[in-house]
Amino acid sequence: MTIAMAMHNFTISDLLGSLTAFSLFPLFVLVPGYAAGWLLNLFAFRSRTPAFRLALSVPLSISIGPILTYLLAHFLSMSAVWMLFSASWLYGAVLAGSGLRRAARPRISPLILALACGWTGLVLLSLVDLQLGNRLYYSVIGFDYSIRTAMIHALATTGMPPASPFFFPGSAVTLRYHYFWLILCSLVSRLGGGAFSARQALIAGTAWAGMGLMALIALYLRLFSAQGPARLRRRTAIAIALLGVTGLDIVPTLMLVLLYAGGLTSMIFPSLEWWNEQVDGWVYTMLWEPHHLCGLIACLTGFLVLWQAPSEPGRRGVLKNGLVAGLALATEPALDGTKDMVLHTRDGKNIPIGTVTIAPKGGESTFSIAFDDKKFAEYFLSMREFKCVEGEDILCHVPYPYTSPHTVTPEDLGWLEHALLFIFKKPTEYGARMGNGLIFSLKITDKGLVGTPQSIDLDEIAMPPADLSVAYFNADRRYDLQPGARWAESLTIENHR
Repeated sequence: MTIAMAMHNFTISDLLGSLTAFSLFPLFVLVPGYAAGWLLNLFAFRSRTPAFRLALSVPLSISIGPILTYLLAHFLSMSAVWMLFSASWLYGAVLAGSGLRRAARPRISPLILALACGWTGLVLLSLVDLQLGNRLYYSVIGFDYSIRTAMIHALATTGMPPASPFFFPGSAVTLRYHYFWLILCSLVSRLGGGAFSARQALIAGTAWAGMGLMALIALYLRLFSAQGPARLRRRTAIAIALLGVTGLDIVPTLMLVLLYAGGLTSMIFPSLEWWNEQVDGWVYTMLWEPHHLCGLIACLTGFLVLWQAPSEPGRRGVLKNGLVAGLALATEPALDGTKDMVLHTRDGKNIPIGTVTIAPKGGESTFSIAFDDKKFAEYFLSMREFKCVEGEDILCHVPYPYTSPHTVTPEDLGWLEHALLFIFKKPTEYGARMGNGLIFSLKITDKGLVGTPQSIDLDEIAMPPADLSVAYFNADRRYDLQPGARWAESLTIENHR
């Protein structure tokens, strides 16, 4: 006797779970911003139209929710986090019950609503697993989402700061990554109580992150554009639609497809953006990198708050807008953007020696360094030219002589450390001794990257190492220094000012 068994449909399961998570997200990306906007009367919130309030509430929630969660959990507990959000929900309910329901209904353009619904549908169809019969196809974006999903699960189960889900050397170690947007996804996951997975919460969050960008576009067109409210719905719909324009990347991509069809190449790239150095379009960024998108939303929201702050003179206005803008800008990812490199010395000097620009690329980031030539003097030592910072020691930069991928991840900062190799000498000493090498061991902190000097022998790389694919100076080839032993006591990489 044959017993027919119903096959679980993964596509339907993903859709239902993602839609359930989507329905819970307003508690974290809409209500808190609405409550904060009304309480602080940001942008004259109480006298604005319902549509304006909704448009402001989403990016405001995205901007301040993660940092407030992190700070409360870090200094108090997760119970304090839930108390804060519960208070915002209660306040929102009080506002709804105090006559706001009788206010004019939001007038949202049908085209804008259609674009938002279309975006949500695109997210779901692009990110859920596709089951056809007994075959299951997962999205190519799943490569990145597998990492973020593990982080969301760690945030939901181990608290703040989370334990790393990737490394367990016999005991838990702290996750070091820019996970602020994932914090809200983890809160939704916990609130769901197992009704959906961490991955499905991330999929739903991607839809809301995109709508946060759309809302921010409407705000900028209303507040920052000289046209103000004139034809605002039409301008907003056009601006949102322009997010789908990718440029001429389609031309080389089609050429590569033709080459593949002709058997002249062995693969097709999964995105239009991958045919050359990655310069992402909006749709790609919104789907693949919602955490970076939310960092952009936070920065632009913070800027908008600061830009309109002069319209509210007085101490109250300064404190209110400064607090909100500060929280929003603090949500910017640590390993993203242009950062200042500052050398901190034993005699109390803080010397900005250049900048590091870090850009996301897939599951890692690329970096480039620009030294400030004004802070360096030219030296000719032992028949070599060096750029050196002068002080109690002469600190000379030594470029790493072999190929470097110039990539960095929160778990592996080795290549960035190898781009910042130095030798030191006393001003009275002659020549350069490559044995007097320094490398700065970088750690991620709340204030950025902090580098502690360690001693290395740069003569060891006079000949090419056996394996050029890894950074040479690992922990076994470095030696700790006593605090204050060298003039350069630390090097920080912090937000660009």
